Amino acid sequence: GTVAAPIGFRGTARFVGNTLNASLMVPPAVQAGDGLILFATMNGATTTVSGPSGVTGWTQVADFVTGSARTLAWRRVAGAGDGGRVLSVGLDAYNKINLQLVAYSGTSTTNPVAALTTRSDPATTLTHPTPTVAVTGAGSWLLSYWADKSATTTDWTPPPGVQVRDEAIGSGAGHIASLITDSGAPVPTGTAGALTATTDAASRAATISIILTAAAPPPSNVPPVAVFSWSCAGLVCDFDG
Repeated sequence: GTVAAPIGFRGTARFVGNTLNASLMVPPAVQAGDGLILFATMNGATTTVSGPSGVTGWTQVADFVTGSARTLAWRRVAGAGDGGRVLSVGLDAYNKINLQLVAYSGTSTTNPVAALTTRSDPATTLTHPTPTVAVTGAGSWLLSYWADKSATTTDWTPPPGVQVRDEAIGSGAGHIASLITDSGAPVPTGTAGALTATTDAASRAATISIILTAAAPPPSNVPPVAVFSWSCAGLVCDFDG
């Protein structure tokens, strides 16, 4: 039988700043059918968010508040020509925001996200675990996200055994510091997540665990089966195949 192509990391992009409009360029290597995941954490809990614009067809999959910070996430299957396009997220008030995009090949071409769970630290701490998430499909990858709002965080230390895809550290009071990792390989079916990253200063963090689902393999080649019908009238017969 035919085996599905494995998931692969395609690229990342980011914006970090204090703005009304956060913009980034989709990695030029992105191809039609790739899975795109966009994360945004801002230091205002009640800010009105518009977009993403510039690259259409996003589906919001998370929106939650941790302390006085807000985290959102969207998913999309890339279309032809998405690579190199600029996408933007608009805000109705100035916010310090980390906007980060990760792109993957080999994910489902209908929905790259098989499952998603979120968690907010209940109090300030140096250790920040991600939530657990169910893994049901073979070939799935685990994507993990951490973000905090702090005046003092300058570094994230990832958990062992993961691939770091991006770390973005803002500046000044109330800045956002965020980290994205993935498993870099399929994870076993069952339960994944519960990965702990640490910050160099105590804070409250928002965390997300996402299962990226692999594209379905094409149908296997099978021997042809002859199907036809016939009828005869005396010595004259008709066949439809």
